[in-house]
Amino acid sequence: MNDLFVQALSESTRDVVRAERADLDEDGVRIASDFLGAGTARVVTDWLERPGETSREQVIEVLFLMLPTWLTQDDVGTH
Repeated sequence: MNDLFVQALSESTRDVVRAERADLDEDGVRIASDFLGAGTARVVTDWLERPGETSREQVIEVLFLMLPTWLTQDDVGTH
């Protein structure tokens, strides 16, 4: 897996994690962002390497289901 891809995904989630989880210190924000980025990168990379095995819709649906509820709830921003 490409480290730059993982890093980019992780960095793209940091502001959201920081905003939604004010209870986390910067180490916690980094850990949560790295977890989200690395997991997403692994799934997307696997999906791209195995065309036709899994639909785009299924990948998106499962990734969405795996996200923390504080990212997927309608009241985002109230935590």
